[in-house]
Amino acid sequence: MSDVPTLRWALRFANRCWLDRQAPATLYLTTISQAELFAGVLALPAGKRRTELQRVLNHELVSLFTDRILAFGERSAGAYAPVVVAATAAGGSAAR
Repeated sequence: MSDVPTLRWALRFANRCWLDRQAPATLYLTTISQAELFAGVLALPAGKRRTELQRVLNHELVSLFTDRILAFGERSAGAYAPVVVAATAAGGSAAR
């Protein structure tokens, strides 16, 4: 069996290398991806890590992709996170 932590590190490294080679103006973020990021961070236990990740998502990530966030509706993306977390907490899953 492979060393899972090493494999995860290698995949993250490969993704970072690819990202580093891209011209920032050619990268876009969808509001669906933005919603998934919001939901993932909101699902973390309350604490410094979650607070810092929320700050990064709400300020830095959005400013990095100014005018390059492809919408299904930014308000929909913000409303998505609590719905997914509530559904998961209730033992269900949100249709994704």
